[in-house]
Amino acid sequence: MRFQIRSPSRLHLSLIDLNGSLGRIDGGFGFALDNPKFVIEFNDSEDSIVNKGEKFIFNGPDEYLKHVQLIISKMESKFNVKYENINITVKNLILPHVGLGSKTQFLLSIAKGLCYLKKINLTIREMASLVERGGTSGIGYQIFEEGGFVLDLGHSYGKNGEKTTFIPSSASKAQPAMPFFHHIMPENWNVLLLIPNVKQGANNIEERNIFQDYTPIPLQDVEKISHRILMQIVPSIINKDLDNFAEALWFINNHCFKKV
Repeated sequence: MRFQIRSPSRLHLSLIDLNGSLGRIDGGFGFALDNPKFVIEFNDSEDSIVNKGEKFIFNGPDEYLKHVQLIISKMESKFNVKYENINITVKNLILPHVGLGSKTQFLLSIAKGLCYLKKINLTIREMASLVERGGTSGIGYQIFEEGGFVLDLGHSYGKNGEKTTFIPSSASKAQPAMPFFHHIMPENWNVLLLIPNVKQGANNIEERNIFQDYTPIPLQDVEKISHRILMQIVPSIINKDLDNFAEALWFINNHCFKKV
């Protein structure tokens, strides 16, 4: 069997609530990009170039190899299956650590491909839980499933909540964020994506430290961007009002956690 999994990149436009006074945190909104994208080929047929008895050969960036190994190990243990003689080749990739959601899309692509090989029937949300993504923002796993514009409602927060602290998705073991709203993006909206040649954005320990140092966000800031999202961002998508959408984004980029 030979097939390809394709997954889009995404722009995560903001987290919504890093205050937690109402017993929920996180939440977010963003949309999928057609390009750049992952294209990953799976091949377990006889013409696959794998030595007999090997689990797989991975043709892709070295930093992703450990993730493939871990997902295969989880799948074998959880579903009592055995993976052998698989050739996994990254044909097209999303640059890492530049804000396009590359890790989530890669992990979900691998999980989806491995499920397809063994006819394992999981929802995308269940796959996201398996690969431990979506624990802060649910945008990545939702655009993997259906593209377009998505808005999620985050996680319950507090002593008995899904989360008890403010941490990024890369460090969170919480279940994937609660989905809420999806809408197709206006077809005539083009995105000019510029990636400056500067120091990459925060990730791993640096990102965790930012969450710890700058939260909770003042409630009035959360209220301001929630108002913009509900009464300006969402109607702009539905009404295809690019000027209003852009004005709201400009405001959000200078308030709340985006300001940090």
